[in-house]
Amino acid sequence: MIIGWVPVGAVRGTDDRNRLDDHRKAWADAHDVRPRRHRCETRGMRLGERIVSDGFQLPAGWTGRLGGLLMASGNAATERHVVDLVPDRGTQDVLVLGPGPGIGVHRLLSRGASVVAVDPSPVMLAATLRRCRRLCERGATLTLRTGTATSHGLGPGTVGTAISVNNVMIWPDRMAGLVSVRTALCPGGELWVSAHEKWLAPGLTADCREAGFDDVEQWRWEPPGRGASTAVQLRARVET
Repeated sequence: MIIGWVPVGAVRGTDDRNRLDDHRKAWADAHDVRPRRHRCETRGMRLGERIVSDGFQLPAGWTGRLGGLLMASGNAATERHVVDLVPDRGTQDVLVLGPGPGIGVHRLLSRGASVVAVDPSPVMLAATLRRCRRLCERGATLTLRTGTATSHGLGPGTVGTAISVNNVMIWPDRMAGLVSVRTALCPGGELWVSAHEKWLAPGLTADCREAGFDDVEQWRWEPPGRGASTAVQLRARVET
């Protein structure tokens, strides 16, 4: 079993299940992960803007936990659908960008994948760890990193697959994120993206090609369930 909670630039892994809680608390203390800090950052926002920010863009505090519950319900079918599309790449790691409450990560670990989950929100990383803890205790390999598409902390050619579900719309710099992810993928590696069509800025396929991906395919998908919005999905490959 390997479970690591890895702030970018530092490696702090542990394989002792009895130290998981202490490890997580120490990480939170070291990074001053408290709602008070985030409230200072969002001071001056209108209430609606703060709810969107704290609940979904950078989940924090009770609003972030509520947002995580909503994401676990509303995004679950899409998360599982995308994971089921991804081919098994053996021992190569899977990079999950913005794991949210960990639905997709759990499915990947269940089928034997080794996962690196990157999210700027400690609330979402903690939710992912809670959801996947039993799998990790039984030997699944999960690394949690604070970061973003442009600051994932991975070296060139280190992962075989990258997945982004319903968050590419809020990347501050989509092109920079795509270039960074392209660099982290090994030859033959693939990026899989799903995003709400109504919130996705146009040009994702062109941006992927400009970022250095060689084979890009995009399509639309209708998630099951009442009120679910149409998704744009994409696979972009790095040629060998």
